[in-house]
Formats: sequence, C-alpha cells, structure tokens
Amino acid sequence: MNIEQTPFFRFQPYAYTNGIFEVNHEKKHCSVCKNISDYMYYGPFYSIEDLNGICPVCIHNGLASKEFNGVFQGGVEYRGSSLSVSYDDTTNKFLYFHGYDEISSLAEPAIEELLFRTPGYVSWQEPYWLTENNFPLAFVKYLTIEEIKDDSLLFREALDEISENYGFNTDSISDDVGLYLFESLSREGKYRLHLDNT
Repeated sequence: MNIEQTPFFRFQPYAYTNGIFEVNHEKKHCSVCKNISDYMYYGPFYSIEDLNGICPVCIHNGLASKEFNGVFQGGVEYRGSSLSVSYDDTTNKFLYFHGYDEISSLAEPAIEELLFRTPGYVSWQEPYWLTENNFPLAFVKYLTIEEIKDDSLLFREALDEISENYGFNTDSISDDVGLYLFESLSREGKYRLHLDNT
C-alpha cells in the first residue's frame, strides 16, 4: 500500500478495509486530479457534476469538494436535528440547513472536515452520519444481523438506543435493514448504530 496514496481519515479510519474504497485494479484515472491511484472512491458525493471515481488524496486534501462544489455526507446528526449542505450555483456558496432552516456557515472544523474531506458510506437510503456531542463518530463498518446477534454484549448500548428510537430489537430486524456501525473517538468501546430500510 502506497502511503502517499492512502491518507488517513480520522472519521473513516477503516476506509481501506471496510469497503469505502475499492482497489483500483483497472487503473482508472481519478475524476479530479486525473492520476491513477491504488484505490478509488465511488460512494456518495453530492455535486452537480457526476464524477466516476475519486482518489483518496483528492478527498483528503479537499480538492474534490473545492473543484466540484460538492459534499460527501448527505446528513449529519447535529444539535438535535439533521445538518445538510448543498451548493447554490447562483450565489456560488454552500448553503447549510439545520432541519429545514437555513443557517449561516459553520465554524466547526470537525464538521467541515467530515463534510468536505471525509468519504461517505453507501446506505439503502441517504447516509446519515452519527455524532457524539456534535462531534463526528468514526464509521467502522457495515454490519449484518448475525454480527449484531453474535456480539450483542459489545453493542448492548447501541442496541438499546435503536430499540428506543426505532422500536426494533434484534429479533425484529429483517434482511432489508441496513446497519451501520459508528464508534466514539473519545470513548473507546462506545458504539452507536444507524439503520435504514430498503
């Protein structure tokens, strides 16, 4: 693995092993820098342009977002609601929405890093990034129902939260539910789950 081509993403620490990036066997060129990279990203990127593969470097250094006025996250848990961002090409600036209300741009470097310099994850519906005290959690992996049942003690707190929020328990979760595991960066072993349906 070429270290120069594989920058570390603190909110996606497992991005090269959990399916976020694909190995670039076909030696495709990055849609942004036009270089060939060992890995390529084909996940969510909300932009007017339809890009066909972004290298990790162009995500990490912010060039993809800057050149194509895009963001990598559809929704972010923020201050009790959902934060979303879109680009207004008439004013040439990003618009930030907290729930349905437009807000001024953020002065929160961690959220900005998540939106503009961190690869997203693919989900059934629009991906939704979980936070802890408005600070992004790290995406760990896509989970299966079997993994949750096998490791139910490890995920007990996360399971209790989705049971309370969604009314689900491990026996009622079907195969058409997407399960996404996040981990706290400040408290080791603290997990949260996001789920959505097909």
